[in-house]
Amino acid sequence: MMNDELLTHILISQGTHPFAQRLAKLLVSFECCYGITDPHSPLLQTTKYLLIPDAGSPHFVHGLLKSCLDRQIQLLIPLGQRELIPLAQAAPLFSEYGIDILLPSQQDLSFYPVLVDPARSCYPMVLHNGRDISGSSQKDSYELLSGIYIASDDGGELTLCCVTDL
Repeated sequence: MMNDELLTHILISQGTHPFAQRLAKLLVSFECCYGITDPHSPLLQTTKYLLIPDAGSPHFVHGLLKSCLDRQIQLLIPLGQRELIPLAQAAPLFSEYGIDILLPSQQDLSFYPVLVDPARSCYPMVLHNGRDISGSSQKDSYELLSGIYIASDDGGELTLCCVTDL
C-alpha cells in the first residue's frame, strides 16, 4: 500500500451527485474527497466530505481555494454547471498554489459542447494535461486538455461533462 503522503488528493465538487461518486470509482489510484455546499449535511462528520461555498457566493473562488489548501488538494474536479466559468477564470490563481483544476482553459471552455447530467451509460474520461488518469480511454493523449469528457463513438470529438448544481 502506498504512503498517504504520496497519493494525489482530489476534490470532486457536487459530491452527493451520483456522477461524482461514479468518477471517484474510476480514480482508484487517488485519494478522493467530495465537496458539498449544505452546512447541515451529516456527511460533513466524515473525512471524505468537506464544506465548500456555493458557486453563486461572492466568496466562491477564494473559499474553495482555502478548502483545497486546508485539505492539501492537488487536483480539483469541478462538476457543477455554475462552477465552470468562475473556476476556468481562477485556474491561474489555483495553479500558483500547486492546485490543478480539471477544466479546459478559459479560452477553450466555449469551444466544447457541454453535457449536463450524463447518463449512466456514458463512459467519462478524466483528463489531466492530456492524459486520461482514470484509465478508461484507449487513446494515449488529448494534447494538454483537462476536464471530464465523453468521447464521440469514433473518438474524434469530445463533450465536456457537468451536473446540475445541487
